[in-house]
Amino acid sequence: MGTNRAGLGRGKTEPGEQLINAGVIALAREFGPLPGHGRIYSPEGYENWIVGRLSQEHGILVPLEESKDTKLIPLGTRVEVVPQHSCITAASYPWFFVFDGDDVVSDIWVPFRGW
Repeated sequence: MGTNRAGLGRGKTEPGEQLINAGVIALAREFGPLPGHGRIYSPEGYENWIVGRLSQEHGILVPLEESKDTKLIPLGTRVEVVPQHSCITAASYPWFFVFDGDDVVSDIWVPFRGW
């Protein structure tokens, strides 16, 4: 498991739990057809992590399933999460940056307001 002991001792499934800087406002509270509030899909090698619990500002990552190959995400690593739902997220921001896949903004979307 290396020297990163951040998640050890927390949670029911090894290697433990981890904290991310994305909570209800970024990910929404609703569930969808998959477990959790969202799933890590990047960086490669950490896809077994899901967002298991949320507060307003934080998400708690938990392993999706028990696996000896699940390793803790190094502190400071940028992760990308596919959320289960997006209504609260969409309502919370005045615009959305659209990326071209290389971290370059290719467009800015402004949501419709004032039903």
